Amino acid sequence: MLTWSELVYRGAILLLGVAFLTNFGTLFARRSAHTLLGTLGSHGSWVLLTVSLALRALARRHFPIQSEFEAVVLFVWTSLTGFVLLERRLKWSAMNVVFLFLAEGALLYSLGLPRDLTPLLPALRSRWLPVHVTLNFAAYAALTLAFVIGLLYLGQEWQLKRKRYTFFYNLLPPLDQLERMVHILLRWGFPLLTLGLIAGSLYARMVWGFFWDWRNPKLTWSFVMWLIYAGYFGLHEFAGWRGRRAVLWTVVGFLALVVNYGISLMVKNPHSFLQQFIG
Repeated sequence: MLTWSELVYRGAILLLGVAFLTNFGTLFARRSAHTLLGTLGSHGSWVLLTVSLALRALARRHFPIQSEFEAVVLFVWTSLTGFVLLERRLKWSAMNVVFLFLAEGALLYSLGLPRDLTPLLPALRSRWLPVHVTLNFAAYAALTLAFVIGLLYLGQEWQLKRKRYTFFYNLLPPLDQLERMVHILLRWGFPLLTLGLIAGSLYARMVWGFFWDWRNPKLTWSFVMWLIYAGYFGLHEFAGWRGRRAVLWTVVGFLALVVNYGISLMVKNPHSFLQQFIG
């Protein structure tokens, strides 16, 4: 079963690469054949990643989240899910290229990670774990897409402000559309992040006997990240932050998300992928 999971996983990487290259090609020559191939590539990659994760879950007989490899693939899968839902609605080729480049880079990175199954750790047997992980990763997907569209906003705004119009100017939608989509994605991502933290607290209470531990750098930074995104809504609603300032705030929030992931890799804590420290 793991062999099939590996083959399907590599097929997903190949299809996502095809999707990136064809979407990149549409930036220079918008042809229906290129657009169709790009859509088939991204959707096909999502299907194959779904199958790969399902086969791995069946082999493990548990939600696949014990290793860094599984975390990276699951993150790409959730982000790709959101992208597939947005792709046909928005039809923003520039967004497609930026997102697919990042997603393909993450999958290529995962190729170098250990993929052997290890015995399931006792701390991972709680029923709250899949709830916590699903909510968090769904939030991360929305926040990542908001970041990608935020980058497009900043690029478009830079061109308009300096009146230096590049090739990409006509490929990007108006600033108000970009900003509106960033806000919509954050309105989805922030509640999911909040629910994920609550589910994680319940999971911690069942496994370790406490709801929160401020000595845990991962938990502390997760709360900092939550405060940053909460600050966005406070500034947006009560201080009237719009445009560049609001979008830059979302970029700061995404950088906090990246740091949060780095803590899982480098700092000994219950979330660490160094599995001897879990449990």
